[in-house]
Amino acid sequence: MASIIDNKKKTMLDSLKNALNQAESVNILTAFFYFSGFNALAEELKDKKIRILVGNTIDPEAIGELCRAVADDTDEPLEHYAKRSFKKLSNLQKKRLYIDSFVELFNKSSLSNEFDETESQKVFKMFLDKLNDGSLEIRLTSSLNHAKAFILTNKYEYSCFGDQKGVVFTGSSNFTYNGLLGQGEMNERFSDNDKYEEYLSEFESLWQDGKTIDISVSGGNDDFVQEVKKKLWIFAQPSPYHIFIRILFELYAAVESTNVKTPYEISGGKFTNLKYQIDAIQYGIDCINKNNGVIIADVVGLGKSIIASAIAYNLDIKRTIIIAPPHLVEQWNDYQQDFGLRGVKIYSSGKIEELYNTYSSDPNPILYIIDEAHRYRNELSESYQWLHQLTRSNPENKVILLTATPYNNRPQDLFALIKLFQTPSRSTINSVDNLSVRFRELIARYNSLEKEGKKNLTAEIKSELEKLSKQLRTIIDPVIVRRSRIDLKEIKEYADDLTIQGIQFPEVMGPELVEYDLAEIRGLYIRTLEQLSNDFICARYNPAAYLIDPQGFMEKYGELFDETDIRQFQRNLAKFIQRLLVMRFESSKSAFKSTLENILTSYENIKKWWAKGYVPIKKRGYLPDPDEDEIEETLKEINDLSNEEIDVTKIKKKAIPFERSLFKEEYLDAIESDIRLLTKIKKAWFDSEDIGFDPKYNEVKVTITKLLDQKPERKIVIFSSYADTANYVHEKLDADGFRTLLYTGGAAKIDRAVVRQNFDASCRPEEQKNNFDIIVATDALSEGFNLNRAGVIINYDIPYNPTRVVQRIGRINRINKKMFDEIFIYNFFPTDIGERSTLIKGISTLKMLLINNIVGSDTKTLTPNETLQSYFKRQFDEADTGAAEKSWDNEYRNIYNAVKHNTTLYDDIMQIPERARIVRKNCNKVCAISFAKRGNNSLFAIAEPFATKAHIVSPEDVLGLFKADIDEKSYEFDVDLDKKFSILRDELQKPYPKVKLDKRRANAIENIKKLLSVYPAEKDYLKDLLDVISTYDDLSDGELRYLAKLSIRQNNIKDIIDELKQRIPAHYIIQIKEKAESIDAQTEIIMFTEDLRDDNN
Repeated sequence: MASIIDNKKKTMLDSLKNALNQAESVNILTAFFYFSGFNALAEELKDKKIRILVGNTIDPEAIGELCRAVADDTDEPLEHYAKRSFKKLSNLQKKRLYIDSFVELFNKSSLSNEFDETESQKVFKMFLDKLNDGSLEIRLTSSLNHAKAFILTNKYEYSCFGDQKGVVFTGSSNFTYNGLLGQGEMNERFSDNDKYEEYLSEFESLWQDGKTIDISVSGGNDDFVQEVKKKLWIFAQPSPYHIFIRILFELYAAVESTNVKTPYEISGGKFTNLKYQIDAIQYGIDCINKNNGVIIADVVGLGKSIIASAIAYNLDIKRTIIIAPPHLVEQWNDYQQDFGLRGVKIYSSGKIEELYNTYSSDPNPILYIIDEAHRYRNELSESYQWLHQLTRSNPENKVILLTATPYNNRPQDLFALIKLFQTPSRSTINSVDNLSVRFRELIARYNSLEKEGKKNLTAEIKSELEKLSKQLRTIIDPVIVRRSRIDLKEIKEYADDLTIQGIQFPEVMGPELVEYDLAEIRGLYIRTLEQLSNDFICARYNPAAYLIDPQGFMEKYGELFDETDIRQFQRNLAKFIQRLLVMRFESSKSAFKSTLENILTSYENIKKWWAKGYVPIKKRGYLPDPDEDEIEETLKEINDLSNEEIDVTKIKKKAIPFERSLFKEEYLDAIESDIRLLTKIKKAWFDSEDIGFDPKYNEVKVTITKLLDQKPERKIVIFSSYADTANYVHEKLDADGFRTLLYTGGAAKIDRAVVRQNFDASCRPEEQKNNFDIIVATDALSEGFNLNRAGVIINYDIPYNPTRVVQRIGRINRINKKMFDEIFIYNFFPTDIGERSTLIKGISTLKMLLINNIVGSDTKTLTPNETLQSYFKRQFDEADTGAAEKSWDNEYRNIYNAVKHNTTLYDDIMQIPERARIVRKNCNKVCAISFAKRGNNSLFAIAEPFATKAHIVSPEDVLGLFKADIDEKSYEFDVDLDKKFSILRDELQKPYPKVKLDKRRANAIENIKKLLSVYPAEKDYLKDLLDVISTYDDLSDGELRYLAKLSIRQNNIKDIIDELKQRIPAHYIIQIKEKAESIDAQTEIIMFTEDLRDDNN
């Protein structure tokens, strides 16, 4: 009588175990068979005679898909993963297919985890022993066979004197682990002799069919066993050296295998082929294919635009959008023509909104090239929010970011750039377990260190900053191309290539720190600083401090402001204005005068508003950086309060006039006190319209005269952060008889032509002119210009952000033509007294320390004894010791370069099976380490001694541990390594850690949940939006701020939903989720594991 087995109350596994206790042999007909089924019944099968007839085979190329399906609990039959062309294959091909599939399942897939246990490894060796002694035989049917039957022949003592010869199980279960235990199976058990004889006869007929394919049978050849032993990790014991070299090939070979058209080929010979540029093109393409984007961050003057243009040509995406500063648009038009880029549209950086309206819903993939990408580092700005939605609006979009200064202010800057092509909590950057979690941790640490460092930059803080820098460098390493002139000199392939082509770099001298004597104005200077520090209330910028009921005001009007705490924002703004006044003075007396006058005018406007019965408050939600490109325009915006009536409901980019009854009368007193103070300071400094005695300009004039006398043909570039300072210096120099050109942000196209004719050595000789010896400019000139006929940079003032100085120096230190053996840098730094108020020197040193550690710099831009560091090939060059430390991976690249053409070695290392593990002895560091692949990217993990948990680390942390000499011996893995391997595997395969909720994100989530509860009609959109925030952390901070500040009332729900869907469109949310889910679908393949021990036992 038949009984039903459905793997619910009774499982096939238990039923077979019971039946096998009485059996002497078993014949199995199954569509699919791999080791997992045998492993589950190993104890019961060890002394049985077994024949297995397999009717189908999984396609080895589909195993990754099968693993993902198992991880997702997708209920697909195994036939879904079978080889489609099975019928057309020859018998030899079918056997090869079965063996390859067997090996792949054992070695590579997450389905192999059970084989990592020591007991399972023992079972597998028993499985092979049975194949060797003939007690286990496997054949494959030549045609597809989907039948499943387990035919057990009972031992005579259990056969009831022949009345119960055996038992038959038949139904849906394959001889696999899931078939024996999985849900959705239905089988029957028969114990009558008729069924037994019928099934046994059918099995014998199929088994003896001359068309069956021997996998491993008694008396046959042992090629299956031999091949399995050769290919399965359980029998592999590669040398440490071979594993090390294989890892180097995994890291570096894929990039070199990318075939590209070179700049010379593309441009018809207009551009030269330089080895370092070709490498960058190959790496950039590989990085884009793996990560959807790349940051090209070679230092100024090494041809980032050429590299990006060649990448765009080779990718050949139908539509390319180039976003560049206005003064670089013309240059990009030239590159488009030179490289024959198809489907290109070039937009100036001020057209981001127009771009968004045109392309944010485009269904076709787009390549975005963003020049001077560091301009888009502020996630709260509208430009960034539009740009983020643009680049992320299609999961197939690609992004190339060009910047010589990717780390411009804070770790947030790097995070903002990377978010333009990465999903923070589902990143393809495998240097950390969760990009969002680790970046936010580092951001919090940096903020704390920055706060302390501004007060006192101690050795301890410097050490902490260096540690933080290393961690940030680890994060960005997979997606950044960064080389400096130091790299090009020290990497032999690059140096030889440049020598052959006759390209050399001048030596950078300095910078020389120029300080000037204040002479008779020292006393006035000190008094002014004291007054600004102690007596300047800054009331006009901090009206919230005079609210009668601050709490009630925020509850009623808080939603009208971008900033969560308008009171703190205004306190910060007031401090900013105080510091800016000192910075403007340090720039020039002219700039100081202009700022004083602007602020005084703004104060008078506030008095007029008060007289009208209002106090206007600007809604601007973030402080401008003192080095912003439009800092002067930003100041005007802050100060500009027109007299026209302002509608309170139209808050965007407008000030909101509140009734003065909300404020204390002391506010007017404070306003008038500040007016009196600033008027007094203005009178003391500028009693007449004449600027008067100017020691700074006088020192610059002396320096320039000396330099031109020494070498008249060596032109000079003078940079200032401020247009009014540049105008002032130009006028003074012009009046003093110097041949001086002025260039600021408002320069016309004809002025750019004049600059090139007089300062660009790459201009054709017949176009070059010599009408000017000096150019005075703002930072509008620090991007996109070749000024290599100049040999001197003078920084008239030091910008708040020292990366501006890096860009300035790059204007004269170019790859294309060397004009001078030496080029000189002069920094006019704030005096000791001024530093205490501006904090410029302290802040610049702090930030340059980070910049050098994270992205490197090959030019000392602050002080002569500053440490130089190169990101790609880091070198310390301290003046007192001359010590040098090379880039972390240069040693490994050299090893790879030395062996990459050794085909015998290559063949050997490529035979090492995935999941291979070895023991090494007499090691300096005791630990266990693993190298793995996730998708196309590499990742590493380490487990310290006695640890119960491993952690993800960077290649820099572990490549030195994998490194081995060619003659080092490996030792067979053991039970201890099995345990450590499980710890490493679990870390490499664990789910992404969740992002901790900060206040803004928590408020945004709370508001979305409120909307879900009151507006179910949009539940699908709102649930996906919630998922994007809480699971993937993939909205910009500006969008999160908007969501966090939603004021939800019963009468405005529909309006909020409509605005929300316009601000954060549904298609944008869908694309984010699709991209994240595709990353979730990637599986980890653990490649190699080593247990490093310190003994020789």
